[in-house]
Amino acid sequence: MENKKTNYGWVIVALFCLIVFSTQYLQYQMAPVAGRLMERLNITEQQYSTVFNAGTWPAIAFSIILGIITDRFGLKKTVIVCMILAAVGGMWHAFANSYSTMYIAIMLVGFGVTSTNVTCGKCFGTWLSPAAFSIAMGVFMSVPVIAQFIAQSTTAGFESLDTAFLLSGALTVVALVLWIIFGKENKNVAGGSKQELPSIGETAKAVFTNKYMWLIAIGLMLCLGGQVCSNAFLALALQSKGISEQSAGIASSIVPLGSLFGSLFMPMLATKVGRNKPFLLVFAAVCAVGYAFGWQLEGAAAYAAFVFDGEPAYDRIEEGSWAAEGPYVAVHRLVVGERFVRRGVAAALLREAAREALVRGIRSFRIDTHPDNGLMRALLVREGFACRGKVRYEAVRLAYEKPILG
Repeated sequence: MENKKTNYGWVIVALFCLIVFSTQYLQYQMAPVAGRLMERLNITEQQYSTVFNAGTWPAIAFSIILGIITDRFGLKKTVIVCMILAAVGGMWHAFANSYSTMYIAIMLVGFGVTSTNVTCGKCFGTWLSPAAFSIAMGVFMSVPVIAQFIAQSTTAGFESLDTAFLLSGALTVVALVLWIIFGKENKNVAGGSKQELPSIGETAKAVFTNKYMWLIAIGLMLCLGGQVCSNAFLALALQSKGISEQSAGIASSIVPLGSLFGSLFMPMLATKVGRNKPFLLVFAAVCAVGYAFGWQLEGAAAYAAFVFDGEPAYDRIEEGSWAAEGPYVAVHRLVVGERFVRRGVAAALLREAAREALVRGIRSFRIDTHPDNGLMRALLVREGFACRGKVRYEAVRLAYEKPILG
């Protein structure tokens, strides 16, 4: 009987891992495609940061309450309600086209991971032996890192945000359906004399008057704050140094691999040595030095995609028309490293695209940019482009064209 209980306990662990994976994969998908996402939603980097972290609000606001609700209504019902909210948010975010709708969608997704984080310890403890419980918690804690690695290394490879976001949204729905079918509580937990637990007020007093708790909390706040910044902006920052979107995503995915290695092996080393503080100090210093000096390495001056076989979005120009018919060259995702801004690099890239087009016998040049991108619009005017109307590519963009002379 005990073996059957433990075996089904691993089914529950797998379901919890799937829920966490689906929600964390969805969140970390945004990082490598942050540039495209900001264009699509027409938002600033600051607004993108708030969207990326919107899923933490359920954890902040409902963690304590969720524990009480679970005790009253049961684990399965509580997780179902939270995952319904997460699934709605997951599918909604695939179609969100504004800051407010995306923010609400990601916040709803946060209920899914909050439900498992709050209840995993109690749930696993009722299904598993102490030895199996430790293994289960280790596996469960590694899932967000795996989700981050997969999301950051693969999302930029999707042709469109719609496809990428629909996939992650569908994963939350799958997790919900599987939990409804297979999720359950262990009703055969051995009873015993109930201990009288301290009140919330007594617990809060013990926590807030403990100076070591404050030191740990401040340290974790700084550590996790830096980690969140890295998770949200590292890929975008690498792109600003001239690294392509896909390469930046793959590079930033190396960070969670390091986290996974550290979480699995560093505690064992620290336990073997018998001292935790030296490990914390050494690896904190290594991390700081790595970020500081790694950022000084030069990247590419700029990059762009030259397209010679047509752009489907250009077939449907609005509020105007193209001046020339026939083949044309188009340039997409023109990015200049921050050290090379205002040095004529972007103009040189456009001229190189024109030269390559001439070699191919192409005499027309088309490009688009966001209406709020004043620098790019000014550059295009200086380079002889004229605004011909509007096209829709992730968001409404201004369409420019010029003849290639030579």
